[in-house]
Amino acid sequence: MACVVFYLDDGSTRVVTLNDADTATIGRHPQSVVHLTSPSVSAHHATVKKRDKGFYVQDLGSSNGTRLNGAEIEEALMNDGDRVSFGDVQAVFYAGEPPPLQDAAPAPPPPAQQKTAVLPPPDAPRVEEAPPVTGAPPVHHRRFRRRSVSRETSSGYSDNSGGGCATAMFLTGLFVTAFFIGLALRHLKETDRSLLSDIVIRVTKSLPKVKIEQ
Repeated sequence: MACVVFYLDDGSTRVVTLNDADTATIGRHPQSVVHLTSPSVSAHHATVKKRDKGFYVQDLGSSNGTRLNGAEIEEALMNDGDRVSFGDVQAVFYAGEPPPLQDAAPAPPPPAQQKTAVLPPPDAPRVEEAPPVTGAPPVHHRRFRRRSVSRETSSGYSDNSGGGCATAMFLTGLFVTAFFIGLALRHLKETDRSLLSDIVIRVTKSLPKVKIEQ
């Protein structure tokens, strides 16, 4: 008769005989046919049921999944000797009578859960850090770098300030010139006289007249 041998966390084994007519429920719920207490097993983890071609294992949407020979499945047909894992609990399916438990090797965890620790060889020489060289005084490169940066900064500020003053004077002169040109054109349009000639006439009228006696 077909059965599933479970290898529990405490090192014990449990043989569950599969009935052709019933569905074996597996989970952490107390009413499960196969009650597993491992925290990696969901309350309603999986089922095992007989169909035409044999026994099928079906995952019920568990948190940690159900694997058949290391591959995560939703539903799959089990063959004799297949290794099934429900979370971290390992099991082996046998189509007939299981071998003696002392001869049955426990199922290894799936490849995704295997961890390999890399340790150094026991006779590996220990590499120590070399002491610092004290023969020559240390050179403070950072101090020289700060001085050079400060010089570049100060020179940059002086160059920029000179260029800024020249630009400001040029723009001011350009604005004043444009202002007077516009004023002259408006005066010429309104009075039909030149602004420069009117300024000269007004200046000459305001000057006191000097009488020269012969």
